[in-house]
Amino acid sequence: MQKFGEFSYNNIDYIIYLNNKHFFGAKKEKGPLTNEENRLMQDVLKQILPSGAIISLKKTIYNHNYYQHYLDLNNNIHYFYGQNINDLINLCYLYNNEEEYVLDKHLDKEKIREMRYKRLVKINKTLITINISILAFLTIIPLIKPDIGKYINNPVSLAIREIDKRKMTLEEVYDYLDKNPYLSQEEKEYIHRYEDFIVSELPYTNYQDLKDNLLNMRTFYHNELGQNLGTWSYSGKNKYNIDIYYCGENLALNPQNYNIFSHEVLHAFTVNYKHEPSYLNPFYEFLNMVLNNEYASNEENISFNYDKGYSFLNNEGFAIMELFNPETLRNFHANFKGDILFNELEMIIPDKNLAISLFNTFNDYYNLITSHVYTNEERDSLKNNLKEIIAQYYEAKYQKPTFDDIYMLYLLDSNKLIDELASHNQDYTIEFRIVHNKYYFNQNLPQDYQFLITLKIPETNEIIQEMYLDSTNKVEELYTFVSQRTK
Repeated sequence: MQKFGEFSYNNIDYIIYLNNKHFFGAKKEKGPLTNEENRLMQDVLKQILPSGAIISLKKTIYNHNYYQHYLDLNNNIHYFYGQNINDLINLCYLYNNEEEYVLDKHLDKEKIREMRYKRLVKINKTLITINISILAFLTIIPLIKPDIGKYINNPVSLAIREIDKRKMTLEEVYDYLDKNPYLSQEEKEYIHRYEDFIVSELPYTNYQDLKDNLLNMRTFYHNELGQNLGTWSYSGKNKYNIDIYYCGENLALNPQNYNIFSHEVLHAFTVNYKHEPSYLNPFYEFLNMVLNNEYASNEENISFNYDKGYSFLNNEGFAIMELFNPETLRNFHANFKGDILFNELEMIIPDKNLAISLFNTFNDYYNLITSHVYTNEERDSLKNNLKEIIAQYYEAKYQKPTFDDIYMLYLLDSNKLIDELASHNQDYTIEFRIVHNKYYFNQNLPQDYQFLITLKIPETNEIIQEMYLDSTNKVEELYTFVSQRTK
C-alpha cells in the first residue's frame, strides 16, 4: 500500500491510498469516511485520473527519446508513454515542466520518491489542491489508458477561493499599488509608466487576484545567475515574489533590469489560479514579452527596455498571433484558459484536435530548444510540423497561401525568401530585413510592419538601391524589383 495523494477540504485533511490496483480514502484524524466524504473522494479521483475521452497527439522528443503523447479532453491532462517504464528521470521532467521541479540528472530514486506535483480541482464551486506522489502516479501508469502523462497542470498552492467578477478601475489599481508596503517608490513609479497597458488589460482581469498581487508583490534582487533572469511566483511559498537575478552590486531597480522587472510585473495581471492547459505556457510567455515591448517606456535607452527573453520564438510566435484577434490574445493573457484560444481557432477550422496540436507542437519546440539537447534534424522536424499547422489556419482564415504574404513568408520561410531573391539577381548582394515588427496591441504605435530590401555591389558593399515595403506590397513586387536591376 502506498500514499497516492493528500488534500484539505473544509478544514479536514484527507489521504488517498493505492493498494492492489484500488484506491481508497482516509482522514488523518481517526474515524471512517462518511457517505458524503466517499463521494468527495470519487469527485477528486475523477479529476486527476483519465476519463477515457483520449486523443492521440504527435510524439514528444526528450533526451533523444520519443514518447507517445495523448490528451484527455475532459480534464486537460496529458499522458505520455515510453519504451522504458523505469525511465524515472525523464518521466519526472515531463510531468513537471516547471522550474521548481526540474530534476538534476544525478537525482537518485530516493529523492524522486519524495517528489510531488500539485493539481488544482474544483469541488462544489471551490478550488482545492491535491498533492500527488509522482512515484505513486507512475506506479499506476501501466493500469490505465493511455499509459504515461506528459504534463500535469501548473503546480499551485491556492486555498479555497471564490472568484470575484468585478472589473477593477485604473484608480483602484493605483490605490492598491500605493498601499503596497513592499515595493520601493521607484518601482511603483515605473509600473505607472505602463498605464496604457493597464487600461487595455483591465477589462479582462480577475479583480481579486489582481488586487492581491498589487497589494503584496515584492521584488528581490540577486547578485547571482538564476535559471532565468527573472521570475514571478503566482503560487507556492514564494507567492507574490518577483526575483531578478544577476544584478551586480546594485541590488535595486536600474536601467539594466527595467525590461526584466516589467516582464514580471505584467505577469501579475494574469490570474493566480490553475493555468490550463500548461502546454500553452511558452505561447503565454511569448505573448507577455510582446505586450511588454509594445508598452515599454521609451524615455530611457531602448536597449534597456527591450525584452528579449523569448525572442528565439519570434518567427513562430508572431505567425501564430496572426491567427487571432488582439482582443482574444488579451483575454488569454489575463485568464490563461486554453478554450479562449481554441474557440477562435475552431471558428477557422472546426477541429479542436488540430488546435491542440498547434500549441503542443509549439510547446515541444520550446522545450527542445531550451533543453539544449537536440539535433538539427529534430529541430527542423518540429519547426516544419509547426509551420504546416500554422499555414493550414492562415490559408483558411485569409483565403490565400502564406507565400503570397510578405510578412508570413518572412516569418515562416525567411531563408527560403532570401534564397529566392538571390536567384533573381546574381549581380548584386541582396539584403532583406524587417525594419520593425508588426504591433498588435498598442494603438499609439503603427499597426503595420515595414521591410527594407537593399542591393549592394559585392566588391565595395556600395548601396545601389533600396526599397521599403509594407502590407500593401505583394511578393511578386519583391522579385520584380530585384530582377529589373542589373549592372
